[in-house]
Amino acid sequence: KVTPGNTWTLEWGIAKSVVATWYFRPLLRDVYGVGTTEVFWQHPEQIQSFVLLYCGVFFMIFWLYLEFSGYCDISAGIARLLGYRQIENFRLPWMATNMRDLWRRWHISLSEILRDYIYIPLGGNRRHPTFNICVTFVLIGLWHALTPRAAVWGLLIGLFVALNQHWTRWMKRIDEQPASRLAAVRRAWLRLQPLPRLCAWLATQHAFVFALFFFFGGSGGLRVTREILRRVVRAVCGLEM
Repeated sequence: KVTPGNTWTLEWGIAKSVVATWYFRPLLRDVYGVGTTEVFWQHPEQIQSFVLLYCGVFFMIFWLYLEFSGYCDISAGIARLLGYRQIENFRLPWMATNMRDLWRRWHISLSEILRDYIYIPLGGNRRHPTFNICVTFVLIGLWHALTPRAAVWGLLIGLFVALNQHWTRWMKRIDEQPASRLAAVRRAWLRLQPLPRLCAWLATQHAFVFALFFFFGGSGGLRVTREILRRVVRAVCGLEM
């Protein structure tokens, strides 16, 4: 039976694909040279606008997100019309406020497969969790592309997730000692909501997106990073790098 609930996922997926194709694809091709001259990675100094330079990787990953999640939604919508239930592959990843939460929302099917068949058999959180996380994310990187830079990207994301885990444990230990100075500072900071949540969101999204410098650009990512820093230093101090 066709109902609005059955068709919503299909319609949402089509809308994502249309936006990606009509708006983001021309921007990436004409401004950044993606797929053609690759001006963003090879000659970032030619990008006149600092906003366009800084947001380049954000636009690239958001285009991929729209394309990938769009066809996943189309597939899930068609499956519902046929009477099947398909796993939700993306669950609002741009709302995540820490790296662990982001990877519970991003490419969920792949993350769950590698969690169940790689991370947990290696020992999960029981022994050597940092090593297990890094191995799992290196494999995630290599699944995307069998290249050294994909492995480096996976390792970097794994380190971010491991750091997030250590940070969470540290915060719990601080909360267990409410009379300590650090606990008082933490309580004062958390009372400033929504500022702490906004800062956590900004840090998470930037860590995820800027790690893609290695995946998308390889050595070109270093050129883009240097150009961004050069413009910031020039604007703040009037110095050239």
